[in-house]
Amino acid sequence: MKAALNVFTEEPLPKDSKLVKHKNVIVTPHLGASTKEAHEGVAIEITEVVGGVLRGELSATAVNAPMVPPEVLSELATYVTLVEKLGRLAVQLVARATEITDELEIQTSWISRFYSS
Repeated sequence: MKAALNVFTEEPLPKDSKLVKHKNVIVTPHLGASTKEAHEGVAIEITEVVGGVLRGELSATAVNAPMVPPEVLSELATYVTLVEKLGRLAVQLVARATEITDELEIQTSWISRFYSS
């Protein structure tokens, strides 16, 4: 498991911090908004993005990630839907697993029956 961390109670972190030295942790400097106007701008942007996600839209941005152009985002929408469905399938398969092995057997007859009817 890996983690990327950006905000800490004490900044900057000491260079000898266990978090800074941990091989599975990425630590980035926190570049917070420092004026009232900046806080308001960030709050408005967050509200718009969260509102869009709640309406089922894809988020074009993530924390510290480059913005995805709208034309690329629209092309990705189908794949995002597919990945969501595959994720749900994986969760169901894991939930039914009784032991962890290197092999996975899946009964697919129900899929054939579903699509042939």
